[in-house]
Amino acid sequence: IQFSIGSGSTATGSLVSCCGTTSGGYAGVGVIAGTTQGNLVVRAERVDDPGAFTEFNLTVDPPVLQSIAVTPVSPTIAHNGAQAFVATGTYSDGSTADITATATWTSSNTSLATMSGATANGAGSFTGGATTITATLGAISGTATLNVTAAPVVLVSIAVTPATPTIAHNGSQTFVATGTYNDASTADISGSVTWNSSNTTLATMTGATANGAGSFTGGATTITATLGAISGTATLNVTAAPVVLVSIAVTPSTPTIAHNGSQVF
Repeated sequence: IQFSIGSGSTATGSLVSCCGTTSGGYAGVGVIAGTTQGNLVVRAERVDDPGAFTEFNLTVDPPVLQSIAVTPVSPTIAHNGAQAFVATGTYSDGSTADITATATWTSSNTSLATMSGATANGAGSFTGGATTITATLGAISGTATLNVTAAPVVLVSIAVTPATPTIAHNGSQTFVATGTYNDASTADISGSVTWNSSNTTLATMTGATANGAGSFTGGATTITATLGAISGTATLNVTAAPVVLVSIAVTPSTPTIAHNGSQVF
């Protein structure tokens, strides 16, 4: 028996005999990879008698997706970086296809990275780590591992406390500098900052302590704590030193007068 494609077929491709033999030849028929889906009219005829034939319909189903490979397999990005992935599908007929655009993409840890289509975008994590990137089409999925490096923790602001204290002209005040970082953490950085008084006639700084300079006018001076490019301020009010008598000078100091004279001092 030999097989051929008859007229009226809606699919195109090639036939292959299979499935064992009989005394008359092959007893089965199939299609090779690449045959389009649809209906094939198959003509089966005897080799020794071409006039003896029959025709039957053979339905060619579409190839079925069997697996998905996601590449690159284990890339690394910065906390604010991005990585585009590709999903390649392998089908039941052995063919492959780029299914990146038709797959659904997810990230297992959105605090590390989120997906925009097939592109993973770093979420600014301060801890870093690995998240599983999954491409899904129907019931089939494939994965890759995305490594995300941690975002650097940097100082963003400094708060100086107390904010508006008052001291006497000869008093002192110790300040505290609290740093706030971009991960929302805080720390006492009083020993790391540089301290400055804007008016040293009112107060000078020794580390984080302001010391009254004995001003007779009093007033306010700005106390600044600086670390790198970040600074914070407080206002120190200094009361005026009291004006008090400290000595008396009598003049003239050694005058001479006549026995009946006078001297005004």
